[in-house]
Amino acid sequence: MRNTISTLLTVLSVTAFCQINYDFDLNKIEFKGLEFNSTRVEIEEICGVAKIVYPDYECGFHSPEQSGGPYYQLVYLGYNFIGSDKEEFQIEKIGFDPDGNSFIKYEGTRIDGTTTIDSLSELLGSSIATFFKTNPDKRSILLYSNNSDDGAVFTFNGIGNLSRFEYYSPC
Repeated sequence: MRNTISTLLTVLSVTAFCQINYDFDLNKIEFKGLEFNSTRVEIEEICGVAKIVYPDYECGFHSPEQSGGPYYQLVYLGYNFIGSDKEEFQIEKIGFDPDGNSFIKYEGTRIDGTTTIDSLSELLGSSIATFFKTNPDKRSILLYSNNSDDGAVFTFNGIGNLSRFEYYSPC
């Protein structure tokens, strides 16, 4: 039930923000020295043994009807990965702390909880800043990965700093 609610909230929030297409590539993201797509062995070598959770996503690339499953999450404090024994795992969610202790890298540039809308816009494209300036009530933006249906949702807190990264796959 909790995963269904989380999925529903993500889907609802996706409909509430802009979807931007341009030169963004999920495969250029690194977290804790791990590539966006990593094996379970690689993840556990760096992050330790995870709590295993089997989400019940109703749709998307990691739903039960997909042939690469069953999919499960490797859950850690503040972040998790999703994948299966037949496929690699992707970074699914990362919560950023306001001090910048948790971070990802995009083409070697650090993105963390001190990252502002303007600084993310400098790195990933001016359309991000333009979107938030013309939609000041929005806090999240979906960036589609190059030549793909999936992407990343970047969510900012009330003062304009990055608070969360989430992998997005369409329903």
